[in-house]
Amino acid sequence: MKKTTKKIVSIPITLLVLFVGIVLIMNSYVLPWYVSSPEFRMPTLEGRNKIEATNILKHLGLRPILVGPRYDEKVPKDRVIFQRPHSGTMIKEGRRVYLYISGGEPLLKSPTLIGKTFRDAKITIERMGLIVGTVERVQSDFAANTVIGQEPEKDINIKKGSVVNLKVSVGPKVGMVYAPALLGKSLREGKK
Repeated sequence: MKKTTKKIVSIPITLLVLFVGIVLIMNSYVLPWYVSSPEFRMPTLEGRNKIEATNILKHLGLRPILVGPRYDEKVPKDRVIFQRPHSGTMIKEGRRVYLYISGGEPLLKSPTLIGKTFRDAKITIERMGLIVGTVERVQSDFAANTVIGQEPEKDINIKKGSVVNLKVSVGPKVGMVYAPALLGKSLREGKK
């Protein structure tokens, strides 16, 4: 009985000593060797072109990761808006650096204007920060003052302040009557 109790106690103690020994070796030798790399200050990359910024980081032995685009009216397209870690931070070689890239001015989807009255279309255009361009008045089967065409077409990406040209109906030609489709109908149906 004493032998089995001795075995039951000695095995966990041996495993505990072995575990503590491994932890001490890892902490004293392996981890310091693994994390020992030169440290330097993070350069300022904000405002630089994304290609220039990535080349600087690669030259320093860092791993650039581009994030974006983030649309900003104040920062030109393909420039670094923000960086993480921040400039001036002490960093080690091989670290990842996140660069948030500008997409330039935000783009809008051109509105759907066809079928609206000219007044409604004009209000929609102005609310979106767009400009009403040329308004061409044309005869059509649609009621007067109805938008029947637009340039650019709906759902096209455009910049704020872009010009939207419209075609507006003046109505059908006076005195014109619509002829019904009578082909293939009997005389009686045609007279109706």
